[in-house]
Amino acid sequence: REEIRRTGTLERKSKSKRALLVMGGSQGAHRLNLAFAEALGFLKEKMNSWQIIHLSGGKDYELMVRTYKEAEVEARVYPFLQRMEEAYREADLVVSRAGATTVAEIMACGLPSILVPYPLATHHHQEENARWLERRGAAITLRERELTGEKLAKTILSLMADGERMSRMAEKSRGLGRPEAAETIVARVMALVTERQGTK
Repeated sequence: REEIRRTGTLERKSKSKRALLVMGGSQGAHRLNLAFAEALGFLKEKMNSWQIIHLSGGKDYELMVRTYKEAEVEARVYPFLQRMEEAYREADLVVSRAGATTVAEIMACGLPSILVPYPLATHHHQEENARWLERRGAAITLRERELTGEKLAKTILSLMADGERMSRMAEKSRGLGRPEAAETIVARVMALVTERQGTK
């Protein structure tokens, strides 16, 4: 989407708090939500300079609102966001599933990420997506079967404490992005059509 593509070109404004964006796709991700709820116990004393934006999905919305309230951690929880570019614009680090559209948007916005692939995705394509970014230094992959709240928290905290690494990951992510992909595909298809018509 053009709004998300523009987000990747905007200069980031200085702000008092950095933002962690947690999301599981348009329907949310129950396992990821539960892991993050557990991670809050390890994170809450160490996130004074960070804010949390959490896209829970509709089914887990009330659960996550209650979880943050009980943990006494401030967060902006949404069941769904129509204007995803606003969340990406604020985010400094993303914790997410690794669907194709999601990783394309993350790269287009030049964001570092911790990716938890959905293990039942067809042909394990989400893990392939996550590993591809990880091998290129743009993301960290955590497999769901090994996921615990403590492990997720430690991974988040290690990045939060290493601004240089986050900056390198962001740079790699932006370099891998192909925000012009749709136009390129259309141009190549039209060129093939024109070539085919010329041979008739």
